[in-house]
Amino acid sequence: RFAGYGRFRARARAEPREFSGLRGMTKPQALRLAAINVLHRRLLDERRGEMLRITSAQDIYDRYAPELRDMRSEMAILVLLDSQNHVIRDAWFGQDSPNITHVKVGDLLRSAIVEYAVGVALVHNHPGNNPSPSQGDVNYTLNLRLACETLGLKLIDHVIVADSGYYS
Repeated sequence: RFAGYGRFRARARAEPREFSGLRGMTKPQALRLAAINVLHRRLLDERRGEMLRITSAQDIYDRYAPELRDMRSEMAILVLLDSQNHVIRDAWFGQDSPNITHVKVGDLLRSAIVEYAVGVALVHNHPGNNPSPSQGDVNYTLNLRLACETLGLKLIDHVIVADSGYYS
């Protein structure tokens, strides 16, 4: 029934209309699956709210991997931090870009300035199974570090998330 979706987590990302198109799936069943998906996302949000301080790359991975690792396109989150590395808020980027390197560093850091963040951490996904950085990722991190230094922001880390793990 779900062969086209692969892994279970990929199925959890499906829209209700996709479920209702499956052979043998009734509309009430599709709506129940959609409700489960919404509940799952809310539980992830609640869990993220409980972990409010970033102290390591593992913290970043634990907090953001459940949402990022199964996305079909590359997305990035700039985590805005206060002086104690408590999360102020998450700023999402890259929805219309093929990869994070197409997001201008200035656009990325604008939210940190507006929110009076003291530090930032960048986390993005690689839709494949390889968290290793591309040369573009390495160059982007260097540019981001330089921009943060210029603006007086601490760049805590840049973590790349994939299904097989992460790279810091």
